Amino acid sequence: MKQGLFFVRRLTASMTLLQPSGEMKGGRPAMSSNGESTKGAAWAYDPAASTYDCLLVPKVFAGVFANFVLSHFANYEMALLDMVQSLRPGGRLGATTWLLGQSEFSSAWHDVAESFISKDLLRDAVRPVIPWEEWFAEATHLRESLQDAGLASVDVQQREYRVSMSVGEYLAYRESSVQGRCMRQILGVPLWDRFMERTAEVFRSRLREPLEYMNTAHLAAGSRLYP
Repeated sequence: MKQGLFFVRRLTASMTLLQPSGEMKGGRPAMSSNGESTKGAAWAYDPAASTYDCLLVPKVFAGVFANFVLSHFANYEMALLDMVQSLRPGGRLGATTWLLGQSEFSSAWHDVAESFISKDLLRDAVRPVIPWEEWFAEATHLRESLQDAGLASVDVQQREYRVSMSVGEYLAYRESSVQGRCMRQILGVPLWDRFMERTAEVFRSRLREPLEYMNTAHLAAGSRLYP
């Protein structure tokens, strides 16, 4: 069956919902005048606040894909239950999470960061935004969370991805990361600008381009088999 996509981004995380293309209208699920849908619902979820703009209608979607988003939810159990409930019997839910680890480049960035802000202060600022990052770095936790939400035949695999960036690209990536945004908010513009200048000096003087490293992700999927 041809599938339509409804794709919503929050920061670097995303949610994808699949339903027959005939049920889509203007690229979005058809909504009634009161904002509800008989075929689905726009996913408008704030992970930090744990609030919905509208609820997903049960047993609608052929698939849901939670792309690096589970660690952002304040209450991931509730979010997963809602995702599973939105699946039709036989529908599939997929999820990805990062395996934590530091490259020499992330270590260099953190070394400079810790000369401007304490490690504990930055960690405490980041935790409310991605409270379950460390938890979902473990494949066992990811598998058990999907099973606890009601999925069957849960499979978790690990994949490595090679990354190659220039110094400028890498620093821009770090600036837009959760840690970068939290740090900028704490430091304020003048100190943040000094930090960025110092980081660029360190990277350009000590590291050779292109910057190449490996990112490792967990890829999980399971099925809703019950009515």
